[in-house]
Amino acid sequence: MTLAVGAMIYCSDQGLGYLARSFHRAGVINSVFIVEHPSHENHFDWYPAGSPRTRIRPLAVAAIQEWLRSLDVFLALENPFWWEAFAFCRQHGVKTALAVMYECFPRQYFGSPQHTPDLFLCPSLLDLEVFARLRSPACRVEHLPVPVEVPWRLRERAEVFTHHAGNGSFRDRNGTVLLQQALPYVKSPIRLILRAQPHGARNILPETARDKRVDVRVGVAPYESLWEEGDAFTFVDAWNGLCLPLQEAFAAGMLVIAGDRFPVSAWLPVEPLVPVSGYREACIGPSYLSFSEAHYDPREVAHVIDAWFGRDVTEWSRRGAEWARAMSWAELKPRYTRLLEEVAGRAA
Repeated sequence: MTLAVGAMIYCSDQGLGYLARSFHRAGVINSVFIVEHPSHENHFDWYPAGSPRTRIRPLAVAAIQEWLRSLDVFLALENPFWWEAFAFCRQHGVKTALAVMYECFPRQYFGSPQHTPDLFLCPSLLDLEVFARLRSPACRVEHLPVPVEVPWRLRERAEVFTHHAGNGSFRDRNGTVLLQQALPYVKSPIRLILRAQPHGARNILPETARDKRVDVRVGVAPYESLWEEGDAFTFVDAWNGLCLPLQEAFAAGMLVIAGDRFPVSAWLPVEPLVPVSGYREACIGPSYLSFSEAHYDPREVAHVIDAWFGRDVTEWSRRGAEWARAMSWAELKPRYTRLLEEVAGRAA
């Protein structure tokens, strides 16, 4: 009998929205409770008609409880939206798993038995380090699969660089401002495609828009088209466990210029990584876990861009194809299915 695996999800054009859609299309999640995003367009047609949904404030708690009772496993992707779901599921015999992002984990729930799932799915070695401190429950490292919509293409020479500002990032986590600060130091005649969704356009500096090397594109593009252009993806992020844009760009065959920090340096080719100039303790708010935030010298970012401009990147592009195969749903779905069956007590 197929497990009933459900998740509360966004259906908007953002990382969590695409991640949930990928899990649902792969068949790992087969029941969704949609949380309407208050400021982004919601694509309700991504999911079966009649899927239950709620506004984020106030949550329809009674409807959520009724839906949870129908599940074998409640799988939360970074955010359960209703933290009491773990205790409620335990009371009603529903097993739980949480794919974590430790930087966004509320401090008050860290180690709280009432708010602890049966399994922590850690998408990076850094997340594992953090949650293994709890010693209970089980912690497993499972990379997040690369969505099938990401097309691999052989890139041969690094001439067109890309960056995705998305909806903007807290504390410039994605390095959008950092990259723009580096541009005046870049000596090479690069072409930079800088994409931003409307909410992220506020982070584009006026001098960047005037730079003739930069092609600024503001708007929501089809997800699969984001990785068609460009030879090198520049995304020197300050903090994160496993960063989906880095994973997607690598799987698309691009040279990836990121920060030389753990755990990024544990899975990406290290040759194009930008050295860290220092670390600082930070957090997204006083009620969340703290983390080490990497800082970079814009001149070092420019130096790496200049060092790779015009170079043959065929080898790195082929490495990306290998990564894409290893991180595909074809490879990882059986592992996720087996894990969830173990959590539900149905493993053979």
